[in-house]
Amino acid sequence: MPHKTPPIEFLFVCCQVDANQFAKREVLQCFPQAKFAFSRPGFLTFKFIEPLASLSGFEPVFSRTWGSIVQRGKKGNDFSEQEIQTVYRLALELEVHHIHVFERDSMKPGERGFEPGPSSLTNDIAEKIRSQVSRDENEKTCDELVSDAHKPEVNQMARLGDRVLDVILVEPDYWWVGYHVVEAASQRWSGGVPSLASPADVISRAYYKVAEALAWSMLPIKSGHVCVEIGSAPGGSCQYLLEQGFQLIAIDPANLVPRIAHHPALQHIRRRAHEVRRSWLKPAQWLFCDANVSPREVLTAIEGWHKDGLMFQGMLITLKIADAEWFEQLTEHRERVIGWGYSNVKIRQLAYNRHEVCLLATP
Repeated sequence: MPHKTPPIEFLFVCCQVDANQFAKREVLQCFPQAKFAFSRPGFLTFKFIEPLASLSGFEPVFSRTWGSIVQRGKKGNDFSEQEIQTVYRLALELEVHHIHVFERDSMKPGERGFEPGPSSLTNDIAEKIRSQVSRDENEKTCDELVSDAHKPEVNQMARLGDRVLDVILVEPDYWWVGYHVVEAASQRWSGGVPSLASPADVISRAYYKVAEALAWSMLPIKSGHVCVEIGSAPGGSCQYLLEQGFQLIAIDPANLVPRIAHHPALQHIRRRAHEVRRSWLKPAQWLFCDANVSPREVLTAIEGWHKDGLMFQGMLITLKIADAEWFEQLTEHRERVIGWGYSNVKIRQLAYNRHEVCLLATP
């Protein structure tokens, strides 16, 4: 029999700690019948008077991950064996494929060295749940093992369509349990944060931003493809793109670090974007941009190339957020890019973004 999703009485969303106002507005715009409930910076909940059948079609900009609440806030100084068993029983009842354990962010990305993602606490709890899964497997009979189609994986990347139990640590001693069906790329990851390699010699945080942007967008870029990047200095995003084997045209009047500037697969154009001629970019198939200027300046420069006949297979453009009024301009920016001939345009605040969002566009 097909699995039946439980009715949704409470919705949770997770976001960056300073994005609550944006995440809240998005939820209430999409679900005007929702009532704002419990919240903390980076974690919000909403109650539906009439339960929803699903959240299909909800793909917000500022919510990192989202789903329904199946167990409201619970206090616990540590995850005892009894609490672990309670979580595991919920996973079995809901026949989930994955259990994701994560904390809400404690501060903004990049602040005092903080980056989103797994912590020693979530790793410890995840390991306890894995041990419970293994113990349960060892105690089953052969017939039970054959019939068990949904042994849940813990803190692994899910696939589209998978069912996930979310163990959300709102505080180290206060946790909620949620549930979601993976309908958007970011929901595949625990807490909406991809697991990225972290080399010891990363040039800047731009390395992580472009890595996440590519993982989220799932653009079919292959080694050897030619990319152009606007706003390359000092070279953090270049570092990641070159590691993937891409050919790169870097546009920035400022210097790149020597090991990037001298890379054989890189061409550095020391100009601002509006000074670059379309003919110089003709070989490029993909465009990346993380320039420290306003969204309108960025889009005006790129729009000029499109008016001259340039078209990319895909673009990933970082748009800076200046103030609360910027929220109203999201639709304007999206429609502007659609006008260039791109039919698929999505905007998302990445886990590694700060006061900015990432715009994805493909024809």
